[in-house]
Amino acid sequence: MAYLGNTPTTQSFISGTDYFNGNGSTTAFTLSRTVASVNDIEAVVNNVVQQPNDAYTISGTTITFTSAPSSGTNNVYVRYLSTTTQAITPSQGTVGTAQLGTITNIASGNTALTLQTGSTPTTAVTIDTSQNVGIGTTSPIAKLDVRGSGAYFYDNSTTDFQLTVGSSISTIGTTTATPLAFKANSIERMRIDSGGRVTMSAQPCFFAYTYSNNTQDAAKSFDNIPINVGSHYNNANGRFTAPVAGIYEFRASYIGVQAADTVTRIKFFKNDVIVLNGDASVARLDGTATGSELPFGEVTVFLNLAASDFITNVVSTDSGASLTNLSWGKFCGRLMQ
Repeated sequence: MAYLGNTPTTQSFISGTDYFNGNGSTTAFTLSRTVASVNDIEAVVNNVVQQPNDAYTISGTTITFTSAPSSGTNNVYVRYLSTTTQAITPSQGTVGTAQLGTITNIASGNTALTLQTGSTPTTAVTIDTSQNVGIGTTSPIAKLDVRGSGAYFYDNSTTDFQLTVGSSISTIGTTTATPLAFKANSIERMRIDSGGRVTMSAQPCFFAYTYSNNTQDAAKSFDNIPINVGSHYNNANGRFTAPVAGIYEFRASYIGVQAADTVTRIKFFKNDVIVLNGDASVARLDGTATGSELPFGEVTVFLNLAASDFITNVVSTDSGASLTNLSWGKFCGRLMQ
């Protein structure tokens, strides 16, 4: 007769009896076969048939008696009764993907499902009852919670996340008009909105300005600091201190009055060592080149800084001539990459 689906697999019955020697203290004995139920055998002690479940229990190849059989030679024996063995234990290495077929569902009842690796073993993947998936954690707090050591993609000082995509491009994002946000130390640090615009709320950036008179040959101070993300610019000493290593852009501009034929310079210092000596332009409203001049200068510099390097800027003249009304000063900077 034909079958619907796969052909049932059975194992033919082979009669047999296992004999054991009681010693008055041993209750568990090892059978020669795996047994699925207490009803698949008949256990006899001193020629008295034992009642299943009450007198003995079965677990795989182990039969355990409620009371230890008395001492004797072959005074305990087990006869196999089942015509078909219900529990078949495959030999190691004999089961592969072809034998497993297609796995459509793995259930674990009302508890979390775990996948384990290693000889210990260690839990590698956890799927909890809320369908949160944890890799490297048994208590995932989101739909995908990945923790472990490696290269930093996500870091909150105790866990970090490494994403490896091989030679192909991997897409991470949303399929709706919602933004994609990245957090570090449990705080959002970067966001990509549905239009592809990227914002980084913690990116170091500052802008300072003043309309008051400044002192030449000294780090400048400013009355107004409307932008100072991360508070890395300190107006008390005129320093911007790099919080992380990277390439930074700085810009400074000033207006002041100086003597004719004098070169005014806007200088940038890194850790109190000059790195740029920029010329400021000189112009008079009447076009002449004599008398007091009104210099205006704007200088931009790009610097590769290490963490804790600091930057200051100074305005001075080559000839030592004085600058008066050194006002309308602006100083700004930002981390580029």
